[in-house]
Amino acid sequence: MEKIKIKHIALAVSMLALVLSFIFAFPREEYIPSESGVFVHGDFEYTVKDGKVEITAYNGGDTEVVLPSIIKNMLVVSIGNDAFYNSSVKSVTFGSFVENISEYAFARCTSLESVDFPPSLKVIGESAFAECISLAEINLSDGLTEIGASAFYACEELVSVDIPKSTRYIKD
Repeated sequence: MEKIKIKHIALAVSMLALVLSFIFAFPREEYIPSESGVFVHGDFEYTVKDGKVEITAYNGGDTEVVLPSIIKNMLVVSIGNDAFYNSSVKSVTFGSFVENISEYAFARCTSLESVDFPPSLKVIGESAFAECISLAEINLSDGLTEIGASAFYACEELVSVDIPKSTRYIKD
């Protein structure tokens, strides 16, 4: 009788260990905090509006960041206000569908050296890259229609920018 109890306990402990290993072995893809409407995908926090994704924060430590084009079968179309503010990223490659980079999205990213803008980009918001003192080169794509005020303010290494013909508004 005692041997059977020990076998049952050992089996229960083994099954618990197996279940826990599955829970902790795989990184969480989705997390929904109770009422905030913010989701998590890897190192990115995001919100969803009208079936489209806006990246709202980056919580990773990588210096070379590649933004996803699609999360959960939804297009990533926007980088939100302050999403990367004061982070240590050195380079950013945007997903294929990003249309909007919001206000202060990359402001004070003093290590940021290069940005790969997608052809889908239409709007760069106010102060989006302000005080990115290491940013030396950007290539703006045709299709960009608006550049917000002070979008590249105090980017000391940035000496020239070719503005595409499609750009209709450069705010003061």
